[in-house]
Amino acid sequence: MSVQVILMANLYSVSLQDAADLPIHERIKAEARFARELEMVLGGEDYVGQTYAAWLDAAQSGAHRIDKSTALTAARWPVALAAANQVGFSRLGNVGKAHFEIRLQRHAS
Repeated sequence: MSVQVILMANLYSVSLQDAADLPIHERIKAEARFARELEMVLGGEDYVGQTYAAWLDAAQSGAHRIDKSTALTAARWPVALAAANQVGFSRLGNVGKAHFEIRLQRHAS
């Protein structure tokens, strides 16, 4: 079951995947905790999207093909993700292979 619940001012969305047995209210709370922690660690909602986009760019292009600024920004993602996972999954107990999915929102210019 894939439910996209938390939408952060149209910049990115968070959904908890592979946790079908989890009640929806617990899923929503976990997604909110995860998103708040990402924003706290990275410095705000705008930086979540920028950092995740830089990390995706680095992962797809290779570190040697991106500029230094993008590489430095991307390097912040794993630390923020680890912290957000820890906080997001707190209070849930064993949720097996559950994971948080982040999607950047695309806007037409």
